[in-house]
Amino acid sequence: MSREYIAMHKKCDKKIYFKYDFFGVLEEVKFYGERWKEEQVKWIFESKRNHYSESEMIKLCERKDMDFDYRAIPTDLSFENFWNTYGYKKGKLLRAQRLWGDLKDAERLEALLYIPIYKQSKLIDKTAMLYPETFLYNKVWLADKI
Repeated sequence: MSREYIAMHKKCDKKIYFKYDFFGVLEEVKFYGERWKEEQVKWIFESKRNHYSESEMIKLCERKDMDFDYRAIPTDLSFENFWNTYGYKKGKLLRAQRLWGDLKDAERLEALLYIPIYKQSKLIDKTAMLYPETFLYNKVWLADKI
């Protein structure tokens, strides 16, 4: 069984997908988002950003001082996982389920990955979380990219 991670740039739309085999060895890398230049790709693979083993990737996931936010990719893209991860179980459940069902898997993944960032921002600015259906309808996870 392989495990997957994503690195999302904190200031732009660049993303890097990493896939590790059963033994924790890097087997696949893909670059997404804005056009990547050769020097940017080389910079990513400098020795201080060691992505070659899963154990090193786990360390990168814990670091907060990098240009990229490294995270394990959730394998469960179900509404139930969204509902439980979001945690603010208010509002119209059926509408939230419909909106989740209308999203593509890539959008679901981005929404799930953004929830911890969103929750942290609500703690900092001391404002209430949106109802889940409003979070989904407004695609709040895209707001940082605008």
